[in-house]
Amino acid sequence: MQVNGIPVRAYEYFWRSGEKPLLDFYSELWRGGADDEQPPFIRMELGDWDVLSHIEDGYNFTVQYQEEGIKGIRVLLGISSLPKMLDKNRQGYAFNKVKLLSGMSIFSVVESIDGGRRSETYWIDSSNSIEKTAQIIEKHYSEEGFLVSRKNIKRAESGMIFLSYLSAEDKSQQLEFAISDSDGSTRIVGVWQEK
Repeated sequence: MQVNGIPVRAYEYFWRSGEKPLLDFYSELWRGGADDEQPPFIRMELGDWDVLSHIEDGYNFTVQYQEEGIKGIRVLLGISSLPKMLDKNRQGYAFNKVKLLSGMSIFSVVESIDGGRRSETYWIDSSNSIEKTAQIIEKHYSEEGFLVSRKNIKRAESGMIFLSYLSAEDKSQQLEFAISDSDGSTRIVGVWQEK
């Protein structure tokens, strides 16, 4: 797949031997590619995840992990080649399938090909409410000739919308949008897929 235009290979596995042996494993694995004065990886926290990052031979290796109870430690491994031009502005690289509408900004795009069909997953912020964002998307795709359907899910106690789901399709493509509240702002997860 591609994340913001950069090719990435992604893997998931569960580690059942505890955090220290996991860190020891990657420390030993990556120590061979680093001189003794450099740490084998950079470690940081990202939300509920611990993240290890290591650069070697033109690739960035990222391991993010978190405890998953009896399953052990859930580990996500990403391998991506470093961009040839580090100063290249990649913003806007793959943002052509989902149009930015009023009040919206895209902060991540993941491109993939599964079973020969291309798809893109977008994470989008909106400065509008869930209802207003859904209306803007519905109006745009209806005017573009797409068959649009929309479903609002409301809280039983207050009657307020907490999720709006839209789908839009034409002969060659299908789009799906899940619009919800995320820490007081409106977040959209959009998926574009060719038919």
